[in-house]
Amino acid sequence: MQEEITQVEMVDARDAVLQNIVRLANEFDLQFSITLFSGGLIISGIIVGGATYFDRLGEQMEQAFKDISDDKFAAKMGGIFQGYGDTYKKRKEELRQELEIAKAGEGISTTEDQADSLEKVFYIHLQNVQILGAASGPVIYAPATIWRGRISSVDGFHLGSADLADPGGYSGQ
Repeated sequence: MQEEITQVEMVDARDAVLQNIVRLANEFDLQFSITLFSGGLIISGIIVGGATYFDRLGEQMEQAFKDISDDKFAAKMGGIFQGYGDTYKKRKEELRQELEIAKAGEGISTTEDQADSLEKVFYIHLQNVQILGAASGPVIYAPATIWRGRISSVDGFHLGSADLADPGGYSGQ
């Protein structure tokens, strides 16, 4: 008996609105409160651009390595992680140049170029994160906490923060 094989086409599960919000944070260093819903978790924090996220990650890694090695090695390790943010910094510089050209009346990138930059938005970065599990109180909260997640794993979101330590606590800020 011959089995029939069904071909399944993969659909991009990334929310285009959320991608645009992340792109604005990445390219213009915008920061604002957001609450995400993902796999039964509520994740609330302040959205930051990728460059900011990797700068903070590098600082945290450098501090962690200072506890177990010399300052020179710790700085090198921190620099490795901060280097991941170079792609974001490069895109911000390209955008700054495009805006300068536009101000001079020479045009700006096309919708096709914007769509291309949107295609490259896969991750969202947060700071001052609170995470609430399905049957628990906040599992993580610390002002220095940074968080990175796949946009395709986000089930829903709203702008504004939830005070997960205080039931009913919500700030539309």
